Amino acid sequence: MFLPLSFQKDSIATFLFYLFMSLLQLAYYLKIAYVGWRLKGDMICSHESCSREKKIMIPIESNLGSEASLHPWCVRCGLIKNISDDKPKEIGYWMNVLSKISYHFSIAQCQKRLIAKELDSCEEFEDLYGITGSSQKEMFVRTIQKYCNLSINNIDSFLC
Repeated sequence: MFLPLSFQKDSIATFLFYLFMSLLQLAYYLKIAYVGWRLKGDMICSHESCSREKKIMIPIESNLGSEASLHPWCVRCGLIKNISDDKPKEIGYWMNVLSKISYHFSIAQCQKRLIAKELDSCEEFEDLYGITGSSQKEMFVRTIQKYCNLSINNIDSFLC
């Protein structure tokens, strides 16, 4: 529904509405995904894995050397699913670790709040479909070091 030539601008709101709808239609034709605004607790993509026939072969590193295995991927956003042993953990695990660290090293409430807010705002951290546990751990350690003067060894001692 593109804007007709005889479009009358009776109000700015109507004009903006038609402009927005036209841009959405253009994005649809160009195969650009409209993501929208992220609500609290919502993921940008509710991942839907591909069928068994469409899995892709990706090389993986293991103790036995390098080999390849079939990986599912999201048909909506294209993200490849993490099927390794390095499983990610939910945000509650990391908040519990932060609580233990703050108890032992007396971290101020405002520092804990800033750390929690930054971890919560990072969409990759919460998306358990494609992230690995080790990359979550790196992001967690980096965020704590940003707001607190703690060494990596001190933080690692609280992680399983």
